[in-house]
Amino acid sequence: MLILYETTLALDFCSPNCTLRRSSKGGIQVFKRAIPITQARHELSRLPEEFAADDTSDAIAITRRGKPVLAVLPWDLYDSLVETLEILSDEDLMVALRQSIEEIQSEELIPWNEVRSAL
Repeated sequence: MLILYETTLALDFCSPNCTLRRSSKGGIQVFKRAIPITQARHELSRLPEEFAADDTSDAIAITRRGKPVLAVLPWDLYDSLVETLEILSDEDLMVALRQSIEEIQSEELIPWNEVRSAL
């Protein structure tokens, strides 16, 4: 999971083991585990092995005085976030995506056999 600030995302994004807190700004912070920065100094070198051993590893919040200041996450999660942000920032792609979703919801689908024969 990510640490989400000032968002109104549905709580469906949270796994059963995550921690949810309301931020002082009214947003939701989502993370499975939070560790103080002093503890993180000692654990940082073993985090890659922890992420590798657990395919479901999510971001870890690093806190200072009880407030999240950093997030440590597996590279695959970071990579997927960057890719998602690139997609979301592409206006043409988002228009096409929204149109596709609307077509699916209204059942305006073209059977695969027709598509394949048109190729």
